[in-house]
Amino acid sequence: MGARRLVFNAFKTNNLSDSPLIYKVPTNLKFKHVDCNSYHSLLLSTDDKLYGLGYNSYYQLGTGESADKSSITEVKCIKGTPTSFCCNFSFSTVVTDYKNIYVLGQNWLGTNNNNTNVYEMTLPNPEDKIVHLTGGSFHIMALTESGKLYSAGENSAKLGREREYNAPTWDLVTLTKDKIVTNVCCLGDISVAITIDGTVYLFCSAYGWSTEPTVFTCTRKFPQPKALTCSLYHIMIVSSM
Repeated sequence: MGARRLVFNAFKTNNLSDSPLIYKVPTNLKFKHVDCNSYHSLLLSTDDKLYGLGYNSYYQLGTGESADKSSITEVKCIKGTPTSFCCNFSFSTVVTDYKNIYVLGQNWLGTNNNNTNVYEMTLPNPEDKIVHLTGGSFHIMALTESGKLYSAGENSAKLGREREYNAPTWDLVTLTKDKIVTNVCCLGDISVAITIDGTVYLFCSAYGWSTEPTVFTCTRKFPQPKALTCSLYHIMIVSSM
């Protein structure tokens, strides 16, 4: 059952509220998925419409203007049915119909001067469906149906692509290009991917800022991984073990 009301820990004048705020929504609206990052959120309704809420000073809610939203507002600048989405720091990324990529707001993909604040992209092979999308503060990763992993955005070693500072176009994560990736998650300045054989890869800069990725692989493998998530300080994996 979709939720008819939403609970948020909200910031008021830069002070964290000590109790959650409850946003009531129209009774005809139910939601099945939500994502958030920093100060804004995106929500997908059960009838496959996308809504935004929160800070919007970078046009990251896709409403066509920069006013913050204290009530749920529909995102109307995309075409097609939303199938994946994620919230980044100053922008949002939405995939429709498993292949069309929309970047909303100011970002590190070479589109900061785009007057429409909506940038349309596709993967090199758009017929390979995007089944999962995740992002950190300024980078994005997309996992396809065939197990290929792509990345784009600002690259302080977290894209898994060597010697490339700002990557405005999607390309394969070179460090897993010969592997079948089953899940990926990003947060802040790190990326974590897990392959079908249970190997965990961590892409980050371990020795100060660098575009050269430091790749950590877990010494223990996790067969048939079911779920993956990460924070700034730890990784959690659900496997069949």
